[in-house]
Amino acid sequence: GATEEPEATIDEATEVATTEVVAAEATEEPEAYRVYRLLTADVTVDPALLTDDDPETGWYAEPADPETPVWLVLNLGDVQSIGTIRWLAPDLVAGAIVRVEVAENRRDWTVVAEAVPVETGDWQEITLNLPARFVRITFLGADGAAVAAGLTEVRVLP
Repeated sequence: GATEEPEATIDEATEVATTEVVAAEATEEPEAYRVYRLLTADVTVDPALLTDDDPETGWYAEPADPETPVWLVLNLGDVQSIGTIRWLAPDLVAGAIVRVEVAENRRDWTVVAEAVPVETGDWQEITLNLPARFVRITFLGADGAAVAAGLTEVRVLP
């Protein structure tokens, strides 16, 4: 009897550890590209807020009007081969959808994900294999109107 209980506890711990390992992989393997600058329509955001492994810090913005969606541009400093883009969103933006685009020059954007529902509390990711220097994430309502936007963490990986 005493032997079986610790085994059950170990199994439960293993399940928890597996979940945590998935989250750790999202932030540690492979090493993410450095985000040199974060730009929005009206302010420059400190990139450390979205790359500090602290879900309590982040970026949040309200739309100026219903016609103008809120967006965030990540500047990687140079063109990189992007394999995966991962993000973590706060509860404040539950119900929003995101459009993700990449570009080498901030003019010629390629949509790599359209209408991705935001799932708060869990890392979300899209996989692509494209060269880009800039990643733009735009927040929209299901009806296409502008909504509150925010991220607590973001990673751009090879």
